[in-house]
Amino acid sequence: MKNIRSLALALLAVPCLAQAAWTYKTCGADACDIPERLAMLQSSNSVPSATVGKADIRVSLVIRATSESISPYLAIDNGRFRCPSTGCKVSARFDQGEWVEVSTAPVQESSTAPIQDTASIHLSQPKVMLETIRLARSVTFEVSVAGAGNQQFLFDTSGLDWPPLPVEAKLDAGIGEQKWAAPPSLSLSDPSPAKGADAVCYAAPTPKDSHWQAAKLARISYCFAESRFSYAVVESASTAAGVAALRQLAVALMGRKADTTRPGDENWRGAVDDNLVGATLRRDPNKQDSPSGVLVIHYTPMENLTEKMTR
Repeated sequence: MKNIRSLALALLAVPCLAQAAWTYKTCGADACDIPERLAMLQSSNSVPSATVGKADIRVSLVIRATSESISPYLAIDNGRFRCPSTGCKVSARFDQGEWVEVSTAPVQESSTAPIQDTASIHLSQPKVMLETIRLARSVTFEVSVAGAGNQQFLFDTSGLDWPPLPVEAKLDAGIGEQKWAAPPSLSLSDPSPAKGADAVCYAAPTPKDSHWQAAKLARISYCFAESRFSYAVVESASTAAGVAALRQLAVALMGRKADTTRPGDENWRGAVDDNLVGATLRRDPNKQDSPSGVLVIHYTPMENLTEKMTR
């Protein structure tokens, strides 16, 4: 992402950012063919318009819900987004986490040009996006603005008053402070690139349990896909002792040695009636001089995640 760090620093240096609050609108069956509920939040910063005398450009984050669907999208005031017709390029940063790419719907304009200007950007995977916004205290979106290039817009997302999703589709907010991160490396962490590519992950502190503390971990990431908790990724220090510590942690969690073992891959199967589905320890067998390991732990249902991760 070009100049992403310098842009972030420049925005942080702005002395007075207006603190916008969520506003809400509803349209019932007596007034709308399809009843809907809207939550709208204006960006706390703006960028100058390329047109002399025109008001500054702001972006609004909008959540629209009907009885059939949820649709989060970005709407621009006093400007236009510039996007490929296949979908706008959007990057997001939740709280103080890493920048992640956000998938978007194709541009809905009448033109067939490969690059188009549009007034709104619809964000894909709406349930994931909604619950990510609910968990985060702030989010920054980077988008391309016609005549102004790539720009970042900041939102204070705290205080969102929105009905929770059903339990089976709601993220677990009780794990701890969130530090959002890009999905971990798929080369070691997950056998399904499709799931990993669409996941939303955040890094979390090591549980205080003695087994976890003894492992001296490099990082733990909790990952969600399709609004459901999918897996935890535990990364070791790049030493043989670090890999051994991950193996001991897996044995402590699963209660036994690995069910299957092959070079660079050890697997544990979970019990049918347990929410701990299984675990996989991966390492690169070709890097014996500088080994590193990744332990992938799969859980379901997600409501039991906190208990499992801290037992």
